[in-house]
Amino acid sequence: MASKLIIGIAEEVVGALTNLNRAKDLSKTQRGLLKGRTDQEVSNMIRLAPLHDFLIGQRRKSYGPRSGDNWFPGATKRLSATVSELDAARVLVPRSGNYEARVRKIPWERLEGGTVFPLVGDRTATGTLKEVGGVKLPDPVNLQGGKNYMRGADEGAWASEAGALKSLTGRISDYDDPYGVFMPMAGTGSDFAHMTTDVLHQIWSAAEMTKKGISAVNKKLKTGKGVDGKFPDAPSIDTPEFMAAIEVYSPLRKAYVQALDDAKLRDQGGPDMGVIRHAVTDPDLMHVRPPSAGNLNEQMMGFAATDLSPTAKTRPSTHQTYNTDLEAGKKGYLGALPLIPRSVVMRDWTRMRRGETPDPYGDPRSIFTGPAQVPQPVDPEMIDAIEGYLDLVRQAQDLKD
Repeated sequence: MASKLIIGIAEEVVGALTNLNRAKDLSKTQRGLLKGRTDQEVSNMIRLAPLHDFLIGQRRKSYGPRSGDNWFPGATKRLSATVSELDAARVLVPRSGNYEARVRKIPWERLEGGTVFPLVGDRTATGTLKEVGGVKLPDPVNLQGGKNYMRGADEGAWASEAGALKSLTGRISDYDDPYGVFMPMAGTGSDFAHMTTDVLHQIWSAAEMTKKGISAVNKKLKTGKGVDGKFPDAPSIDTPEFMAAIEVYSPLRKAYVQALDDAKLRDQGGPDMGVIRHAVTDPDLMHVRPPSAGNLNEQMMGFAATDLSPTAKTRPSTHQTYNTDLEAGKKGYLGALPLIPRSVVMRDWTRMRRGETPDPYGDPRSIFTGPAQVPQPVDPEMIDAIEGYLDLVRQAQDLKD
């Protein structure tokens, strides 16, 4: 549940934007493009437009506790090394099989007449990870993605757990031209993936921790303090039984990574989990901002797009973490779209959510758990609204210059 402070900030920000004067606040072109959006929706676009470069990761925050070169969205604590140093000390070799091809830039108009389903995924990279922090990995790790998974010649359009895909497959077949558009999770979304612990255990082991440190992590897992879920029967993290358990049980693996992500534990021989997350993060997504009250809990869409099989067929996946592929349509991977806030693209879903609650705090979780609840027809109004938002962005950039 959102804290009263966060809700208050969100209401204050949104409330300050509701007194829209279209004749005064919008150009003639913008008024025409945004005539299909409510005053509240347009006001939110005006609020987001100056933040656009910041939201997509092209401009990094230079103030506050989570800023500067010792922080990125995958680091919940101050990094023990700077991002610049970590970038220089990471060796990531691109995969073959379509991955080496240049990413195509496509306009949203290419999807017109179809229907968009958001594909909410982690920020993991694709390629062979050979070095982390200047340390060569004895067994290079195959990073499978992530947003670029759909680019593979032999991969599906999307990989997930079979149960999680049911919400998509149950709706996709209702539409003639379904498309999947990637939207990233928070920077910690990779905690669930095998890739994260595969890297971690090649440069660190629980044997390096003090007994006090091991006991602290075990306690977090058993009580659920600071992690997602409780695991009262979990073996101690320094045992072979625990290592075997996290290979097959993803919730425990995620909680383990969360439990280790504690700056105080570094003094007890614990790892810097921010460094590990950096190692597995797609460079394109490294600095993309996570949802927050300051950005109306928005997420950006468009990093990758694919068509989806209208039959919603699935098959066993080769992905190490996710067991099921959602098959692509005849076109397969399409390319990257201009990056647009979720609320601008997913108009109908956003209106459904605002009918449930005026507070956008829970939007990221809601669309992650129910991505097919209200898919978005790519109609002329949606295309106009995207162009209207981009015009507001260009206007804000001109004012900065």
